[in-house]
Amino acid sequence: MDLRLPSLFERIRSKAVFVIGDFYLDEQVNGRITGMSADGPFPRIAVESRLYQPSAAGHVAVLLNEWGVRVKVAGLIGDDPAGIALRQAFDNRGIDSELLLAISEKVTCGRTRILAQGDHYPLQEILQFDLPASEKPAAAICTRLSSAIESALPKFDVLVMVEKEGLWLTASRLQKLTRTAKKHGIHLIGDSERQLHLFKGFEAVTPNDRELLAAVPGESDLVSAAQRLQKQLNCAAIYVSLGNKGIQLVSRDAAPLHIPTLAQSVFDVTGAGETVVAATTVGCLAGLQPQETAQLINRLAGLAVTRPGLAPLSLQSILQSERQEQAREQANKIVSLSQLNSIVREAQSQGKRVVWTNGCYDLVHAGHILYLEKARALGDLLILGLNSDASVRLSKGANRPIVNQEQRAQLMSALSCVDFVIIFDDQSPVKIIGQLKPDIYAKGGDYSIDTINQDERSLVESYGGRIVLLPGVEGMSTTHLIEKILANYRGKSSPPGGQD
Repeated sequence: MDLRLPSLFERIRSKAVFVIGDFYLDEQVNGRITGMSADGPFPRIAVESRLYQPSAAGHVAVLLNEWGVRVKVAGLIGDDPAGIALRQAFDNRGIDSELLLAISEKVTCGRTRILAQGDHYPLQEILQFDLPASEKPAAAICTRLSSAIESALPKFDVLVMVEKEGLWLTASRLQKLTRTAKKHGIHLIGDSERQLHLFKGFEAVTPNDRELLAAVPGESDLVSAAQRLQKQLNCAAIYVSLGNKGIQLVSRDAAPLHIPTLAQSVFDVTGAGETVVAATTVGCLAGLQPQETAQLINRLAGLAVTRPGLAPLSLQSILQSERQEQAREQANKIVSLSQLNSIVREAQSQGKRVVWTNGCYDLVHAGHILYLEKARALGDLLILGLNSDASVRLSKGANRPIVNQEQRAQLMSALSCVDFVIIFDDQSPVKIIGQLKPDIYAKGGDYSIDTINQDERSLVESYGGRIVLLPGVEGMSTTHLIEKILANYRGKSSPPGGQD
């Protein structure tokens, strides 16, 4: 996956999302265990802090707002202190809560989580209280809310529904909203604990594994269950959260795809489900393919579980994580032949096209970058064979290379278009090509099919590989660059352009 998160989040900054459904207020009590009570077999906890956070649909709204999306919320809350605190939490963040209606006959739902730490163990959850849903609101209030949502809907890019209680949004009301959304080209994303059947015609649905199996009675296989549900709902994609096993994607236009979880130190899984919904929304806003969205979900949900409670996953934290991941990837890009053999075999077994190219890449210039980007576009994986210092001297002379092989490899591995780098000593990489058997062999410069190394040509053609010639850019070459530097410092005019 090549998802550049800074540009991705920049693309969605001007977008607007309407989050509707059930809004909770969660309380997190942090404390320290001071001993056992004298009145019973339970610990005594000295409370050190209390934190109140929107949850359920509220946490989805907070995350999207944190990531730069304009958000409006709509739902029913209680006319009680928790409801007031919930609305205030949205107002403080600049989230439009005009349609968060407070009614006297409803209690604002939520949960209280007790976290405690001791002298020899970290803060961890030891108890949880749930405040259950109240009675079903009056039909007139529900109709009023859904009508207000329908009127406001055309202003938004995506409608997200997060359903927990199943009390106010009936199938008929949601069908009406769905028709309005489709009329105005608005994307629909749904998440529900008990009523996945509501989301007919939605673009994406985000159940976890338990919710999926409950929605498809008699089915025990997750992929089969997701396929049945996808056909029933006629939705483009179903993203199934598998906990520590990752994400299962079932989509309309591709084979089922399982994406294993990224290795993380799990601190707290609270809010992971809401993060999946919010990440799916980002993928939709950014126009990603389902496979790309699934990768994004896996990445963001993996970050969410490393944080305590419902602490919002900030955009700064996400981008910082990507910078760290890029540094790790860069360090792992420079590989041995045995490593590369395994990488290529695995990629080709998944139907990916492997592209090979090679060169000195001594003083890297724009012509190199343009060429490598074109080569990468030919397939799914670009391997760069980098001539060692010894092989450069044989082909370019004793004064080359200017930059040693370790620095050249590090520089090339920093390019996003290059997936792997291998350093080789021979003047021709024919032995390596013979082992790897890349699908495409890209060659640059002024070569023709008859002037490239004919041993390399015969080898590639013998196993059915394709040779693609990508001419260089006029006036861009390392030789020309060196000559220009020398001419400038010696006070001479610059030489004419050329190509290596």
